[in-house]
Formats: sequence, C-alpha cells, structure tokens
Amino acid sequence: MIFQTILLKRLFFGILILPFFMVNSADAIETISLKNRFGLGAGGGFAIPAQTHLFSQQTGTDLSGYINFQYYYTDNLGLEVAYNHLNFASSNPIAQSFTVGGLYRLHQNSIFSPILGIGLGYGIVRNAANENFNFTNITLNGKMGLNYTIDYHWVAEIDLKWAWFNNLPHGSSYQVHGLLPQIGLTYFFYRKSDREPLANLITRSKDVNDSDGDGVTDDIDLCPNTPRGAVVNTLGCTSSDLVELPLLLKFDFGKAEMNKASEPEINKVANLLEEHADIRAEITVFGESVTQEGESENIANERALAIQTYLIQKSGIEGHRVNSTVIQKAPESAQKNLRAIVVFKTI
Repeated sequence: MIFQTILLKRLFFGILILPFFMVNSADAIETISLKNRFGLGAGGGFAIPAQTHLFSQQTGTDLSGYINFQYYYTDNLGLEVAYNHLNFASSNPIAQSFTVGGLYRLHQNSIFSPILGIGLGYGIVRNAANENFNFTNITLNGKMGLNYTIDYHWVAEIDLKWAWFNNLPHGSSYQVHGLLPQIGLTYFFYRKSDREPLANLITRSKDVNDSDGDGVTDDIDLCPNTPRGAVVNTLGCTSSDLVELPLLLKFDFGKAEMNKASEPEINKVANLLEEHADIRAEITVFGESVTQEGESENIANERALAIQTYLIQKSGIEGHRVNSTVIQKAPESAQKNLRAIVVFKTI
C-alpha cells in the first residue's frame, strides 16, 4: 500500500510538470489531426469519495492513476481502453477498473479541444475494513475535460472523471462512487499508412535526418531548405512557400466527373489534405487540356468544380481548404497533356 501511494504521487507530480518543459521545446503548430492514430497515455490525480453513502463516510481523499490506450477513427470520435487505480484514505480501500469506452473531441483538428468520454467494464474494490465494500462487479465511468496538443505526438489532458462501482447486492448504501480530478499525457504514434501517400508525390530520402532543422524530417519535408528557426507547417514549409505538383487527370467525353483511372492521382491530394490539417489546396485546371473538340466551353469549369467537390468529400475536410480555378492555356513549360496543377499553401 505504501509503495503504491508513493508511485502514484511520483506519477502525478511528474505528469504535472512535464508539459511545461515540453511546451517550451515544441514546434509552433496551429492544427493537429488524430484520425487513424493510436495513443498510449498515463495520468494521475486525486480520488475523492462521492455521494453521501456509507463509503464516503468511512473513507477520505487520496490519489488515483490510470493507463490508457486510445484510437481515433475520425478527428472527433475515438475508442479508449483504460485501467484505473483509486486509493482512498482512512480505511484504505483500493478500487480498480478495466473499461472500454468512447471518446468525443468537440473541436476537430484543434490544439485545444474539450473532450467527453464514457466507459463500461469490470471493477474490483478490496482492502476495505468494512467487508461489504470488498466486491467485484461492473463499473461505469464518465469524464469531461480539455485536451491540449503539445506537438505532433504529445497531447496533455486535464479531466474530471466520475467512477461508479456497482454493489447493488448489498443495497444502495454500499455503492462506491469516486470523483477523480486528473491530468495526463498521451503519446500518439504515426502509422506507416499515415505518411505513405507522400511517397507518390515526392522522392523520399532513405534517411530520417532533418537537414534544415525545422522539425520535419527529410523523408516528408516538401521544403527542405527553410531558414533555421522558421515556423513551418507539417510539410516543412513556411507560410510564404508554395508547393506545386502536377495532376494528370482523365475525363470521359462530355462528362464533368473524372473517370476511375484518375482516382489514384487525385486521391494523393485528398490523403495529403486529410493528414495535414494546416494546409490548403488551390487547383488550377487548364481549359485547353481538359476540353476536346465538340465539348461545351463550360465543361472546364464543371470539371474544376468536380475536382474541388471530390477532394472535399473524399478527405472530409472543410470546404474553405480547397479552391479551384480555370485558365485556358497551360504554361509553356508544362509537360504535355497536363490537365491541372495543385498548389499547397499554409492555412
């Protein structure tokens, strides 16, 4: 018991001060995406006996801790598997829970976001002086808090959790309720597929150096020569950098929609927009390249709008992050049969 208390105290105070050191060393970022990312976190705080039942009358406030695993399948919705450990003072009971639940971040792609969560699982209460409080049964918990994204891997969280351990066989007076103010840190991993689309857009280097020291490694840096100390986006580019890439698209005669052969090409752009929330795309369609003899002059405008709509729907991003325009002639330096270009800019 003494060892557990010391461990929880060290965990709590360590997590409390760690974010302040990390904030000072983190790169400046404005947006972040957690979609399709896994996270491993830990935290600690206090365990306060709640409700006016016998349990709260016989125990007191002590420390709590948790370890969790998170996965976000959208930027708002996630899954959490968690282990919670609660120590209570006075009669020194210990409550433990293993839960699975859902998470909801109110502000997608934001470094600050309120968060809500609920979980259901298996609970154990033991070591209580009153034998009626030693039991195993289902447990239910909920939380509300605030996430702060420190950098592209670390997310700090401050929560107020509520935990209920069901002890109904002994009556409502023997329920165990805990109120848990906690803070924690979660490390989010990049999966290989998160960055793989970039391999189709740029020539990737085999090393993971950061030649220009901007915090974006050379294997994904689209602007490899930014000045030292410059604030960059997740592609390694400053707000004044323009990254231009060709789009070799195909259209069926008289139709505005791209045919299936164009999807791999346009999906590269959609994936890039989805994974990098701090960039926007400007699509320029060359009228003479996309129209054929006998087609309406308006078809180029319709195709430009179709490209824009496809990107928004495919990547699920906000509409203001994609614009499209039409010009009649491609630059003389453009490659033959070039249909369009995309220019990426920092939001």
